[in-house]
Amino acid sequence: SKLSSHSLATSLWAVARLRLDTREVSSLCSAVAREVELKSLRSFNSVELCISMWALAKMIRKCARRREASRSQPQSSRPCHGAAASDSASAILVALTDEAFRRNDGEFEPQTLTNISWALTTLELTGHAG
Repeated sequence: SKLSSHSLATSLWAVARLRLDTREVSSLCSAVAREVELKSLRSFNSVELCISMWALAKMIRKCARRREASRSQPQSSRPCHGAAASDSASAILVALTDEAFRRNDGEFEPQTLTNISWALTTLELTGHAG
């Protein structure tokens, strides 16, 4: 993989902050998933894990809201690609969550733990067992 874990985390954060169409989010999540598959998650430090998890949770929430909004619009409106984006982002988030849970060695600072907790609680992943 040519992208560092820092570059991946920063890219996810930037996309989560933008108001992109779910089609673009889906494409990015698919590309990031391929990069993550090529890279060991152990190369992510605690802050990079945290940033990535926060960003993915934010994107999943945006996609879910857009899916809900598209259901209330007439059939002639543009199709919603939120499910594909959410599926890609969720798969990455679960892998990052497994890695964060694997690291039970005091590596995470309080703010990092707070942001990870927000991401998991937001998506109701608190009961995930890897």
